[in-house]
Amino acid sequence: MRFRDYLERDIDDVFLNEDEFAEGHNLNGTVAKAVIQSPTARESFLSNGSHVSNDGLHGVSVFVHCKLKDIPEIPSQGNVFRLDGDVYIVQSATEEDGLVSIELRAEARGGVDGWLS
Repeated sequence: MRFRDYLERDIDDVFLNEDEFAEGHNLNGTVAKAVIQSPTARESFLSNGSHVSNDGLHGVSVFVHCKLKDIPEIPSQGNVFRLDGDVYIVQSATEEDGLVSIELRAEARGGVDGWLS
């Protein structure tokens, strides 16, 4: 068995295993197993994962990890992306060894009550 075969098996058996980390999510209209990762407070501070801009917009980032073959396409930066019905903007999307990682950002004007959707 090749190393790449082990990686693919680990993606299914461990990382995207619904008994371990993954859950079913609606990813832009496609239901698929995915891991949704919200940055910790420290990660947010260090990577600007949550922010307040000069124009009063508050934002939050989330990361979606899923299998490439479970979604119709890799979303492009700047496109709207719906995660379980919530609206986000794609900040980045990368694929490596069949696993797609998508960084999403949502912004609100004036705090949490004003989330854009």
